[in-house]
Amino acid sequence: LGIFNDLLNGTKTKLRCGAGYEGYAITTDGKIAACPIMNNITNFYAGNLNSKISELKKVDVVSHCTECSYLGLCGGRCLYSNHAKLWPEEGQKLICETIIYLIEEIKKRVPEIKKLISEGKVKKSEKHNVFKLFTTSQEYE
Repeated sequence: LGIFNDLLNGTKTKLRCGAGYEGYAITTDGKIAACPIMNNITNFYAGNLNSKISELKKVDVVSHCTECSYLGLCGGRCLYSNHAKLWPEEGQKLICETIIYLIEEIKKRVPEIKKLISEGKVKKSEKHNVFKLFTTSQEYE
């Protein structure tokens, strides 16, 4: 849904979960990690409870993702797996090929969906709620 929303609106995304730039995890000792999975991996601590928001370390995707033309739609998938290199290169290549295939298949459906929206057969939601680790109370109103 997030990829389709970005294609429909011509927008781009960073990581779909918001890890490392919009959402963080707070450890029991007050450290702020880029994502919950990165707890206790000190290289990925963004700061601590005394850090100002502007001082939090940004953790972005690395390696082949930064050169990929699909990054704005894919988002780089999982920040942790992007840095941890959990799969051999061939495994990572298969994941990327799968995501690219998904994006291309969704792209094929955009004109049809736009037509259905213009005909009033499908309602375009004004707001797509991307999964966020943290939300504000206003988002639930």
